[in-house]
Amino acid sequence: MNCKISLHLQENRSKMKLPDIIREIAVAILEDNGFLVETAENGAVAVEKVRHAPAGYYAAVLMDIQMPVMDGY
Repeated sequence: MNCKISLHLQENRSKMKLPDIIREIAVAILEDNGFLVETAENGAVAVEKVRHAPAGYYAAVLMDIQMPVMDGY
C-alpha cells in the first residue's frame, strides 16, 4: 500500500509537541484511506465521546498507550 501524506505547514509548527505531530500524521494516513476521524485531547475525553455516542457510531477507537489522563493500558 502506498500512502501519500501531505502536511500543511503552520506558523506555530515549531511549537507543536511530538504527540501532536504523530496524531496529525495518523489522522492524515487514515483520512487518505477513506476513514472519518475524530480526535480527543486525552483518554478521558475519548471515553466520554464514545460513551455519549449512539451505539455503533464508532467502528474503532485508537488510543496511544501514553495518552494523558487515561492511557491505553
